Amino acid sequence: MLSFRREVLTISVRIADEIEERVLIRVRETELWINCTVDTDEQYLSRYAYFALEELMWFREQYNFEKYYWPGFFDKKSGKSKYLTIINDRKGLDILLKPRYSTFYKPGYSLPEFKSRPISLEARKQVHSVNTVNLNSEYAIGYILADTNMRSFHSPHFPFLTPFYGISTKAKDHIWIFSEYLNENDSKPFLEFSKSQVMLNQVCFKMKKLARLDAEGNADTLAENVKGEELFDLWQQVISISTTQLYTYYCFTYGLKNVKGKPRKKWLRECQFRLEIPKLLVKVADRGDYFEIRLMFKIGNRIFIPHSLNTAFFISSKQNPLTFYLLQSYDDYKIVTYFSKMRFKMCILREHFTDELKQFFYEING
Repeated sequence: MLSFRREVLTISVRIADEIEERVLIRVRETELWINCTVDTDEQYLSRYAYFALEELMWFREQYNFEKYYWPGFFDKKSGKSKYLTIINDRKGLDILLKPRYSTFYKPGYSLPEFKSRPISLEARKQVHSVNTVNLNSEYAIGYILADTNMRSFHSPHFPFLTPFYGISTKAKDHIWIFSEYLNENDSKPFLEFSKSQVMLNQVCFKMKKLARLDAEGNADTLAENVKGEELFDLWQQVISISTTQLYTYYCFTYGLKNVKGKPRKKWLRECQFRLEIPKLLVKVADRGDYFEIRLMFKIGNRIFIPHSLNTAFFISSKQNPLTFYLLQSYDDYKIVTYFSKMRFKMCILREHFTDELKQFFYEING
């Protein structure tokens, strides 16, 4: 039998025909407190406690007690929690946040680190709009923002820009037939590129080489962060030219292995790149016993709620999810990624709202 009350997980253990005993486990920020109704003290762990832990492990090398870590979420007098729904039935023990609350920050949770977030004005300098459509050519050149779930096991990758060619409509307003992705060593003498497209293509090919993530889709390792920063710098170099291209599309690739051959039309959505630099903004609302934190962004004098579509290096709004703004810095990307895991909203109990957190939000707001 399992129960969870006042932050304590209680497990009933019976060994053979012996009397049933109870094992009590409390998860702390850096420790696991274990007690038992028999034979347990500071130096000795009872066999009941041992068998209880063994059952939780169930042949695994480790066990995550995170789901039992709810410091300060229970009323000290009643022992009840207004934040949690605890379901204890035949299927087991489930501890769920009530629907009205978003993800809660808990002591010990890590925060993204950043040093400075400079704006690269030189890289973002305005490029005058030019005609990128050759009216005398049968073929049109376009660009696809290739994106995927970076934590997928299916050839994950950072988002990158990749060129393709196809056939446009008579009105030249969008692509009618998507013919083929363009690669670095392709020989396509029938295609004509503007000077800006030649330069853009070279950067695109560099992007693709850097984009691949390891097999586990881990973008948080030191090596992947180095690649990510280099890739972000390439985006900085071409974002201005990207805004002048007539045919730009977004594609959720389901893996780098699919970025070859003919682009799949059903996966493509027309998108737009914008040159404005988004300013991240943290809004803190006092809800009494807790604070509600929202990450938003500002363009000019307008404030936007981010869309749940989280394309690394970029941010877009709920109103226009396919209008992409390149973030100010690689550090901003890490901040947006952190908040996107909580759908850009999190709660913090008043007792957990430390000076460290206040400073973190202050630095984001600049």
